[in-house]
Amino acid sequence: MDISSDTAIASGSSTARSLALRFSDWLNVRDFGATGDGTTDDTIAVQNAEDAAALAGKSLFWPPGVYVVSAPISKKAVTWFGAGRAASVIAAKAGWVFANLTGMVTGSNLSNFRIERLGFDLSGGVFAPGTGLPGNVYWALGIYDSNHFEIRDCAFTGIKAQCIGASTISCNQFEIVGCYMSMPTPSGAFNQAITTSNANGPSNGFLIADNVLEGCAISLASSNGVVRGNRITGWRYGSGVTVNPVLLTNVTVTGNYIQGGAGLDDNGAYPGGIEYWGFYGVISDNVCIGCASDGISVASQSNIVSNNECINNGQEAAAAGVGIKLGSLDSTYNAGGCIVVGNRCTDAASEKTQRYGIAQVVLAGINQTSHLEIGPNQLDGNALGAMGPTTTDRLSFHGPQLVGSAASAPGAISNGSSFAQTVPLPGARLGDAVRLAYSGSLAGILLYGQVNNVNAVDVFYRNLTGAAQNIGSGTLNVWVEKPPGYSAY
Repeated sequence: MDISSDTAIASGSSTARSLALRFSDWLNVRDFGATGDGTTDDTIAVQNAEDAAALAGKSLFWPPGVYVVSAPISKKAVTWFGAGRAASVIAAKAGWVFANLTGMVTGSNLSNFRIERLGFDLSGGVFAPGTGLPGNVYWALGIYDSNHFEIRDCAFTGIKAQCIGASTISCNQFEIVGCYMSMPTPSGAFNQAITTSNANGPSNGFLIADNVLEGCAISLASSNGVVRGNRITGWRYGSGVTVNPVLLTNVTVTGNYIQGGAGLDDNGAYPGGIEYWGFYGVISDNVCIGCASDGISVASQSNIVSNNECINNGQEAAAAGVGIKLGSLDSTYNAGGCIVVGNRCTDAASEKTQRYGIAQVVLAGINQTSHLEIGPNQLDGNALGAMGPTTTDRLSFHGPQLVGSAASAPGAISNGSSFAQTVPLPGARLGDAVRLAYSGSLAGILLYGQVNNVNAVDVFYRNLTGAAQNIGSGTLNVWVEKPPGYSAY
């Protein structure tokens, strides 16, 4: 019996419509034979549903179920939506041997679509490692040469070595927001939760925000975008967020929580929190804690690094990790023109691993960094000091200040006598102005300092009070400021 002309009023609405009109609002993947029972191979049915939706210009609904596929699904410019990322799941069939450079779902040259409330599960797939670095590459969802799309509130699970959760290449104006991505067994072999690439042409305008990534991380090769509010934990390949050295500009990395990168990956690198090689960007308000290597490393010009917290990093001793590393590789990739201010870099553990709060490091050749502004930052409690020694052939610090601190124990000082100590401060030079502060009461004792040798400040407590004074022990804070017109600017 044909009841398509019968009318009904949808719950919560006020206007009756025919059932034919109601069911034509979108297409349902089950209307094309997909079962979603977690066992039946739904590949052909899913592809037929996608092709029909594209032809009709309709969205495609995925009711609750596990839709098993055994061959790549060709994505069209069709909006997909499910009943929830744990309820409506597209899953690789157990034992499916993926070919290199293929994925479970792939689309190219698309625009104006969304993927929402769906799960993508790679756990059944078999992925050969390949040879060389990075080896073979596979993905759950790959979108290439496409524009104006959104991936929201989806789950990417069962990520394995050599796999990517969501991969984009040469895409523009896209968003990946509110997703959950999991690699159950983190690996030092190539893998990522999210990648963007400019391999086929420019990639610009992106938002990667509010995602939860467990055991896997983010790697970017796109400009003019924002990485915001993501939680990244427990990965073992690359850095928590990597902005790659392919001349990227205007990438903001802000408000992310990044914890626990561990081990040595296949590239011979220890995972750090944020690795930034872009230009004219902002790295702000991130928390990088307990990483194998550095909390944040920057080796590119004209960036602002501000208000980040880098705590207890350098968990792998061989990594010699610091809170913030400012690198110089060559005349293009160096931290020249960066402003590093308002950051808190400390090690609160009883066995300290974060060597310095901030360190400037020459990665190759001579130091080519200039016009680098550091301070003020909070750099207390690190294993070896506030600021690391600068292995440099040219001074790159450009005001307003260098900062440092040291334990100090003047104790009892008789009238007319002095107590002296030297505080190491990399970058200090003859002619610099010095300011000092002692954490305890000075009881009228005169405190002053001067730079008599490079990389050090000589500090003096002078008792001219007329009587012996005991000022005990405390913390001595040191600020050094360069004079205007300094020749190394």
